[in-house]
Amino acid sequence: LVRRARDLSHRYHVGLMMLQAQEEERRRLARDIHDGPAQMLANVVLRLEVCQRLLAEDPDRARTELERLKQMVRDSLQDVRKIIFDLRPMALDDLGLVPALRQYVAGFEEKTGLPTRLVTRGPVRRLDPAVEITVYRVVQEALNNVWKHASATEAVVRLEFARDRLWAEVIDDGVGFDPAEGAGRVDRFGLTNMRERVGMVDGRLDVVSERGKGTRVRIEVPVGRELARDADQGLDR
Repeated sequence: LVRRARDLSHRYHVGLMMLQAQEEERRRLARDIHDGPAQMLANVVLRLEVCQRLLAEDPDRARTELERLKQMVRDSLQDVRKIIFDLRPMALDDLGLVPALRQYVAGFEEKTGLPTRLVTRGPVRRLDPAVEITVYRVVQEALNNVWKHASATEAVVRLEFARDRLWAEVIDDGVGFDPAEGAGRVDRFGLTNMRERVGMVDGRLDVVSERGKGTRVRIEVPVGRELARDADQGLDR
């Protein structure tokens, strides 16, 4: 009975953490839409009204204003595409974990200016969708932590495929931190949510860090042979 009670308590805790993570993601999405495309479109409407008046009074100025509006709409479309990609990267469903991470790492490096490499070992292949999205989200969160907190000059994402295991690491050469400082400080990096997410696919997450010596976030996930499909040999950059 005690074991069952502990199991139920753990499941409740996991469910609560997942709900909190979902609500936080919804709040972030609402902020992104409000501060980005929504404000941009409101501005477009106002400037279109100005253009309507200018068409009769100053056609040349109206044409110039319309060109500016075209660029604003293009920028807004780019923001919408980014939001869609963050919600569910289409490359993950269409091509798999490695191509999706390659795309994300390239975008992360371009956005942040932080040199970031993706390296793979072993036979790259498709995995169960739950495993792929879990690894993708953990790598995404770990890289965001590197950018926000590490003051790093380089980051490396490593994936190693074995017959029944996948290992993924995010390594940086930043300032590091002391994991013994307490759960409150460590949890500001989202490590609890990352561990819970990995635990949902029977994996484990370990963090090795030391002040001045960078941080290594490592996850290990079981991938049964029945989950693998579309085998594809090769190494990523």
